[in-house]
Amino acid sequence: MPDQAKSTKGSNSPTQTILTPKPKKPKPKIQRGLQVELGDPTILLIAPHGVMGDDDRTDIVAFEAQQQLDCYAIINRKVKRNKYDLNLFKSASNHPTFIKKLTEAVYKPKFKLAVWIHGGDEKGEKWEGAIEANEFECEPQDINAFIGYGQGRKPNLPKIKPNDRPTAKEETVEALCKHLTEAGLVAVKTGRGAPSYRAHHPDNMCQWLKKQGFSLDKAESIQIEIRNSGFRDSDENARKTATILTQALVQLFPHYAEKRDANLAKQAYKKLSGLFKKHITSFMLEAGQYIIDNF
Repeated sequence: MPDQAKSTKGSNSPTQTILTPKPKKPKPKIQRGLQVELGDPTILLIAPHGVMGDDDRTDIVAFEAQQQLDCYAIINRKVKRNKYDLNLFKSASNHPTFIKKLTEAVYKPKFKLAVWIHGGDEKGEKWEGAIEANEFECEPQDINAFIGYGQGRKPNLPKIKPNDRPTAKEETVEALCKHLTEAGLVAVKTGRGAPSYRAHHPDNMCQWLKKQGFSLDKAESIQIEIRNSGFRDSDENARKTATILTQALVQLFPHYAEKRDANLAKQAYKKLSGLFKKHITSFMLEAGQYIIDNF
């Protein structure tokens, strides 16, 4: 709408028009690089290092999976880990909103599972260490992801049990590995001899729910390290990885299937509507040009 105008008339002066400026719209609040997506709170997806240069394109994996599932998600797309490492409690607690948003999500009545999405470097020392500690029947080159859930480091003395800090049930982790592998992303539990990828350190955010007093019957937390090549090395591959993750999580929580299918239907309708409108516009333009040229 145009600015409102007021007319004033003086006894000896011509009519003057005074323009009243429009009120400025308040700028949207930026949560220091955090993107919070609301949805069904049963599953919470977190991408703590979703910035290029950290865990590349894990933000895309988390966001696209959230869109398909219509679940809850907290995605870091701007803050580098050298400023706030949102996978370490001491650092994450200094962030102005992260712990607050995380707390709001996990205390939803239906909350059951937190999935911390990370990017593993298959050419790096951590990945190689996990490969060397692989305890499962799988060729090293076939492994696409490692799952950490608080496995203790394998001790040198055989009679001493590992100091486990489990953040998820064995059956949950095994089921997730199975469903991910069947969907096209070969996932294994990180071996106890691995120096990393076990989500075992007390400061690791995968341990945070346990520190808050959540029992495994109440809620679980899992860390997944996804290789770059073929799964995060392009936006397209990251979106494919999100679909694989979605398929696996739907197997764990079948009620998400209806939400996923409904969202896919909406996306298809939007796409087809756009194509239809595009062709209708093209048809009208061609028809109009034909009439002008021939009549």
